[in-house]
Order: sequence, then structure tokens, then C-alpha cells
Amino acid sequence: MSANNPVFKVLIPTGDQAILAAGSKPEDLAVGQIGVFSYDTGLSINAAQAANERSIFLAVGADEDGDTVLDNIYESAGTHIQKKEVTNYNLKCYSEGRPHIVDITNFTNVNCETSYTMKFEFRGNSKAYMNYGFNQFVKTFSVRTSCCGPGCDCPDGDCNELAQLFVDAINADDENLLLAEYIDYTTTPGTPIIVAASGVAAWIVANPGLCLGVRVTANAIALASYCRVPVKYYKMLQFKLIPTLLEPLNCGATVATFQEPAYTEGASTDVAWLEYESEGYQGSPYRAGELLGLAFEGPSKQVTAGTKYVQVNLHYSNESVAGWGEHKNKLNSIIAVPCTATNVTLAALLPVLDAFAEKFNPLTDDLAECVNCTSTILTSAIDDTDEDGLG
Repeated sequence: MSANNPVFKVLIPTGDQAILAAGSKPEDLAVGQIGVFSYDTGLSINAAQAANERSIFLAVGADEDGDTVLDNIYESAGTHIQKKEVTNYNLKCYSEGRPHIVDITNFTNVNCETSYTMKFEFRGNSKAYMNYGFNQFVKTFSVRTSCCGPGCDCPDGDCNELAQLFVDAINADDENLLLAEYIDYTTTPGTPIIVAASGVAAWIVANPGLCLGVRVTANAIALASYCRVPVKYYKMLQFKLIPTLLEPLNCGATVATFQEPAYTEGASTDVAWLEYESEGYQGSPYRAGELLGLAFEGPSKQVTAGTKYVQVNLHYSNESVAGWGEHKNKLNSIIAVPCTATNVTLAALLPVLDAFAEKFNPLTDDLAECVNCTSTILTSAIDDTDEDGLG
């Protein structure tokens, strides 16, 4: 039998400030400050003390009405975090999303008065799967070159005219799922460069006999927002393009990937949705209006729009005994820290968590990868293979 999704809580420190000094109470937290506390004493601890603690909890000071005064204290999921029950401990740096980009070149065998077609299949986008299921989702673009002269005495077509026809057709599509641009791949072999639409005529004059190519970039779907969370939230936004050149275009023309797609990790929209969803576990008011089904403004809204976040994940179980029954509830606390060049908060927090989660590889060593928010997901190795069944 598989377990349900864990109850989780999102904690969002702000201000890039150091954690609460050891020996303090939760009410001593500043707005946006995080602290690590002993469950037995209720006082904040440092790394040396964390190594000897059996159970801890995390807390962040919150200003809920914008007056810069402490209004509330948000705590980690569950009553406490038991050291022996921590099953996963990892760090996710912010990672920028990237669209899939393909270059279509070598329009060398072009005839006048001929139809040419290219097709793009879109994969990997969760909204596309929501709308179409596993049916093929495609866009097809068909263009026809200029008419031949009297008596068809000019069968040879113009490769640059074909490139222009495709760029115009792709960019004219009102769904705006693709962006087409001109590339010069011949004068700079191996390093194609963009040619602005306004400069195409001059490029053709300056490079007689050479052909422009077409660069196609997938556009992530814009999300509609209401209040502070997206009405239609989708984690996977980027498309994987599967281009197909139909006959006779496939006679000579080639397709090459210029950039593989990547999903964003740690964007403010993703963290805001996590925070919004976690409120349902915290006894907050019902999160959607009955009339329109749209998101209410909840009491917790610590996410700052446009901010990049580094996320620390603690997965654990709370083991308890009630009557004759023994219970183990799966929990997850996510600490989402705004990424900065200095990472003061994380530099102070991770040594304490490393000391507490001692059966895992320390994440402090990975923090340098998060500077300037350009890295990927780094995960600590796990030792308690009997508990989590990972083997």
C-alpha cells in the first residue's frame, strides 16, 4: 500500500538575515527571521547543540499586515521533527527555465510554384496534456513559393524567399506558441547568429548565393493570475518540440537542436502555489470561493513576486502511540529562502540542519552552487535504506 501525499508546510524567511541566536524563544524572532528550536526546551539552538538534539522544530517570524511588526510565527509541519525519522534532506537551487530552440537550415533545393510544409509536435507541457491527453498536439505550417515566369522558364526557386515565408507564417499564428527568426549559419559556420527582420534585405544583397535559415523557439504559455496565485497553475511550462519536414522540404533541409528545454525550479509562482496549497493543512479558511472557484487571499502570503528561491526540503515521519495503535505520519517542511549573492540565511541555517540530520551528507558544501541562482538540483545521499525502502 502506498502512503498519501505528506502534509507539508512552507517557511519563507526574508531579508537575508542570520538565524535566531541560540538560547532565544520563538517570540524573539524578527520579522522574516528563521530559527531552529529544541523541542524539549523550546529554545533556539546552534550547530553544536543540534548534533545532540533528538527532536527540533523550525519557526519563522511573520508580518501579516505590512506594518513591519511581528504578527505571527509560522512553524514547521507537525509538532516536531524527530531525528531518527528524517527520511530525506535536500537542497534545490534556483534553476532558470529554458525554451526548446531548433534551427532549420539548408533550404537549397527550392523550386518556384511549389508547396512546402513543416510540422511541430509539442510535448512535455502539462497544460497541453491537460487539454489533449495523450493525443498528438501539433502545429502545421504550409507555404507556397512564387509563381514561375511565363512558360515556367524559371523552375529554380529562392531559398531566402522560402525562409521568409515560413517566418511570416509561424509568427502570424494567433496562438503564439512558436517564435520564428532568421539565422545566418553560412558566414559563421557552427555559430549561427540572428539576423533581424529589418536587416534581411541587406543581408541577401551582401551575401549573393547564400541562404538564410529559420530558428524556431517554443513559447511557454502565459498564466492567468488572480490575487497572488495562478488560477490555472502548471508546474511544467516548457515544450519539447518534435519538428517534421514534409516532402519535398525534407530533400536537403535539416533540423538541429540549438537549445534543449528545461523547467524552472524555485520561481516565485511555484513557491506561492506551494504556500497556498499548504494552507489547507494548517486550518486556514477555505481556499477557494464557492461562486467562482477562485483563490481567496489567505492569511499567509510571504512570497515576493519575481523573487528566485532556494529550497531546503526536510521529509520526516512523526511516530506516535495512541492506545494500542502505533502511528507514523509522513510530513514535509520546505524552507524557501530568497536567493542572493551572499546567502546569509542559508549559510547560517544549513550548518545547524546538517548537524541535526547527521546521517545525510551535509548540504553546506552545496551552497556555493546556488550563488547567483544559476545551478540545478543537488540531493543529499540517504543512509537509512530500511526506513525509506530506496535500497
